[in-house]
Amino acid sequence: MRYGPEIVGVLAQALSKRLEGASIQRVDGGKDWTILKTGKDGLFISWSQDNFGASLTGESSSIAKSLGAVRGGISLALSKYIVGAKIKRVYQRDQDRIMCVEFYRYVGAGIGSKTTLVAEFMGRLSNLILIDEDERIIESARHVHPDVNRYRTILPGIVYQTPPPLEGISITSVSIKNIERYLKSPIGIGKVLASRVDREMSEGFVSKEEIVSGMDMIVSGDESLLLQDIGGYISLWPWILPEAIEIPKNIMTVVQDHILESSKNRKRDDLIKKGVKAIRKEIKGLCRHIDGLKNQLKMAEEANTLKEKGEAILSNIKKIPSRSKSVNLIHWDSEGKEMTLHVDLDPSLDPSQNARKYFKKYKKYSCDKDIVSKKLFDLELILEAQMTQIETIELIEDIQVLRDLVSESSTNKVKVDRKKTSEPAHLTYQFGEALFLVGLSEKSNRFVTFKSAGPNDIWFHVHEAPGSHVIMKNPPNDPQLLELGIKIGASLALHYSKNAGKEHRPVDYTYKKHVRHIQGAGPAQVTYKESKSISIDHLFWKEALSGTK
Repeated sequence: MRYGPEIVGVLAQALSKRLEGASIQRVDGGKDWTILKTGKDGLFISWSQDNFGASLTGESSSIAKSLGAVRGGISLALSKYIVGAKIKRVYQRDQDRIMCVEFYRYVGAGIGSKTTLVAEFMGRLSNLILIDEDERIIESARHVHPDVNRYRTILPGIVYQTPPPLEGISITSVSIKNIERYLKSPIGIGKVLASRVDREMSEGFVSKEEIVSGMDMIVSGDESLLLQDIGGYISLWPWILPEAIEIPKNIMTVVQDHILESSKNRKRDDLIKKGVKAIRKEIKGLCRHIDGLKNQLKMAEEANTLKEKGEAILSNIKKIPSRSKSVNLIHWDSEGKEMTLHVDLDPSLDPSQNARKYFKKYKKYSCDKDIVSKKLFDLELILEAQMTQIETIELIEDIQVLRDLVSESSTNKVKVDRKKTSEPAHLTYQFGEALFLVGLSEKSNRFVTFKSAGPNDIWFHVHEAPGSHVIMKNPPNDPQLLELGIKIGASLALHYSKNAGKEHRPVDYTYKKHVRHIQGAGPAQVTYKESKSISIDHLFWKEALSGTK
């Protein structure tokens, strides 16, 4: 989202009205964001180059957790200096894209200290800087050394210096006499807004007086200003400008939607990449194991021949010339029939050593084909489930559930302390008094089916394809609600399966009491009876559940 100083100025005034006098109770932060938690609201500040800005978080306490708060960076300094302090004001500095949050904390005996958090919203150069009352830098999110920036240095202990000042006329000095010059070199509004307003004035659609009045409204932070999208540039003005699209929200909501949702989407993308990488690593190992078993079955066919060649060497040991590369030997099979075997030899080994080599290969490749085939079948099922797991991860929108699932995928082989184990990652959806549980992996499929579900809960699974186990707990007694619930459950099962997006693929459902685990199979391999089938759109559940909230 692109925006100019006019948005920062109006936003700062709106935030100041909401936060003035609020005490900072906690600070959470990540790589390029921080949340200053107050009693009612939290102030979210992002200095990411893609979604820089500040907004309120509301009363939600899960944002920091979902974004993956870490202990370190500038958040440690903020915790030390501003927790317990009160927000004195929020203001714009130098009529630029710089927002300052001023804090005051009483130390005792009427003595207090002032600190200011400076948020520079400058695209890829965005930064967050904490300064003391003498404007010396306490800490900054990004350090800027003299060899990187000749104009200013951003390091602890250095006096804070703002970015290079803009040249032009200040918005607070605008008048009818200088409005034309102001729109050519504006300070306080962005060039995109200035250009559109200048064009309207030049074409005679509005008067100078109207434009000066609009500038005054920006300076005062007038709440009647209209938010609008000017070709991807977000601004505000008393009326909708030509080719602009009105945004029917207030400024805090727009900024909140943008920076919070962008931060969540970025974190979601990062988690998906991490999860997919871990699963692909697991898939690579499975493929190697499967190839090994296939090769073992193939070589098992030759195992007896290897044994016969070793025995033939020992039977004819005195007849084999030294340093021979191959030889034809007489041998008798298990039925006593004479046969001639062509035997390749290692010329660097004597006959007895060559015989041991063949016996060693025989031992390596001889196996119970039924056991190996069963193991191969099970691994191929796991491989198919892992391939489906990648698709499932990409469908999950809940960041916390996604984080838990990725953590499980990334630490599959780590020994887990049973005392500290929690429920496997799964999704939950409320449907009146009923509750849908959606498994997202073999572990969570087993959990929702065999740990969470009661005998009379309804179990769903896409027909003859890998996918999630879905449980409808406490099915409604009302026939119409039950019918709707069955459609929702089937849609969820189809959505979180290999057949997602494929129309008219049947989903089986039955009471959980008719579902049994297959002995000796994977943790979520089941058999079931007395089932019915239904075909449904894989996105039906979204519309149905949104209408029942």
